[in-house]
Amino acid sequence: MSTRFITFCALLIGLAGLNPAQAQQESPLSAIREGHWLEIRGEFKGDGKFEAARVDLIHSQRYEVLIGTIAEKEEDDKFIMLDESVEVVEKTTFKRVERGHMVGQRVKIEGYYLGGKRFSARKISPRGKGRDRLAGRVDRIRPDGNGWLVNIMNFTVSIPQGILLRHKDPLDKYPLSETRMQPVSASSRNEDDLFGEGIRISENLLAAGLIEAKWTEKDNVNLDDQVARDRQDTETSVRARLVYRPSSSFIGVMEVRYVGLWRNDERLGRFFVDDTRLGETFMYFRNPLKWNVDFQAGRIDFDEKREWLYDQNLDGLRIFHFGRNLVTELSVSTTLSSGSPRDKSATNTMLYVSNGNQRKHLAAYIVHRDFDLWLPEKRTHVGVRAFGKWLPGSKSWLEISYMTGKVGSFDAAGWGFDVGNTYKLDNGLNFTLGYAFGQGDNPMSVKDNSFRQTGLQDNNAKFAGVTSFKYYGELANPELVNLKVLTAGMAYRFPQPISIDLVGHYYRQDKLNRRWINTGIRKRPNGISRDLGWELDFILGWRTQASWDLEIVAAYFDPGGAFDNADSAFLGKIQFRYRF
Repeated sequence: MSTRFITFCALLIGLAGLNPAQAQQESPLSAIREGHWLEIRGEFKGDGKFEAARVDLIHSQRYEVLIGTIAEKEEDDKFIMLDESVEVVEKTTFKRVERGHMVGQRVKIEGYYLGGKRFSARKISPRGKGRDRLAGRVDRIRPDGNGWLVNIMNFTVSIPQGILLRHKDPLDKYPLSETRMQPVSASSRNEDDLFGEGIRISENLLAAGLIEAKWTEKDNVNLDDQVARDRQDTETSVRARLVYRPSSSFIGVMEVRYVGLWRNDERLGRFFVDDTRLGETFMYFRNPLKWNVDFQAGRIDFDEKREWLYDQNLDGLRIFHFGRNLVTELSVSTTLSSGSPRDKSATNTMLYVSNGNQRKHLAAYIVHRDFDLWLPEKRTHVGVRAFGKWLPGSKSWLEISYMTGKVGSFDAAGWGFDVGNTYKLDNGLNFTLGYAFGQGDNPMSVKDNSFRQTGLQDNNAKFAGVTSFKYYGELANPELVNLKVLTAGMAYRFPQPISIDLVGHYYRQDKLNRRWINTGIRKRPNGISRDLGWELDFILGWRTQASWDLEIVAAYFDPGGAFDNADSAFLGKIQFRYRF
């Protein structure tokens, strides 16, 4: 073949707009490596499952991509597509798409995967008919009986046998990219604890921060106008962390936290205290043994969506196993510093098995705590829970837990549950009704049949607004023990990410007792009436910017017949957060 003929053919290909090096190539799927970027075309099957019909190897991009039909509007700044909660932020741009009329439209969304089912949109544009599509980094790949399973973002992609990997360049021209994912432990974290986008110090090192300022006033928590018990607190908190990601299989985090408190107390006077402590600091190893198992060790923020079980920094080891339909977490921990004497004495062993879906979450768990105190104590909680969008137009929750254990030589056992639903209307209004019960016991009994929560809980979550709050009452804020709590609320969510909640609580003892355990009310019940009283909370949440938010709370508590000669109590709180 002459040189002139080869040159002529190359010229024709060039005139046709094709480069010989860009001719489509095909390779077996075994060529895919963790860190490659893929474009997957196929069909979304629900519950995070995606069935591939075509797989293309692409070069890493600035944005991950979702293409599909918008299923529903979750909030004004959030909507659901391919079962992902897509967030619209200040930087989101719309191209030939009307922001307020996107439900039912087929669109292409480019943006950042944030972990869990969260996706932050940067560009939204219309698409015609066709297959669903994903584009993102391969976080896991493993053989399956019928082909291969690939994890991209929060999707498990099933690739049947017979499909080949398509690519334009030779395989060695596709470098592996570093992970953008947070550890899986962060996917269910309360958004109040999230940091900003951070400042990149180097290719593998990122710095981020969170600043909080909070003013709180509590008036008459002893329910007696004649005895001084009022308090004003002004608190500032600065959290700074470094995130180190040298590879797709390792994440290191180090955090330092400073807290300063100015207190004006009618009994104790005025004073200032501050504290600098180690915050969340850990090493996270992603699938080092190739068994779909991750390891996390160090000081870990144990958090979950409703914070009914735990929301606390603990020191220990946490192991995650990722099955096809289940995520299993096993941990052993304690508190080495910056904790109460009780928590420092405890060894915690926890097992949590879930479907890994925060939108429709279903889980079972065991939480065992062994306290090395002068009076030995062991408590074990076994429970099941479900929360999320199980009912149309609603956010529901169900918690059922049985506690058993020993306090000294006395047996302890009891039941507790919490059930409720928030119904959301299209006009921004929403209504909540809930009921919680913690079993009580006769104080003269030789066996303690009172239910107790784990001691790691915070009882803090959102209903349908933009900010979380204490859902058993901002002022009373009790532990669910020997207690019945009826909750009713109504709220309005503005078109902007601003919300107002008005929430009422009625409290009643299960068994007559002269103690109300772990509550903000500092007066003992009389042991004659079970009626503890009611509380009304007003909560304003403001999150119009990604970098900051504002929360304003006002609470009023009216005591019931369980308190003799009692006056009302009040609480006011303003809290500001800034993320960078």
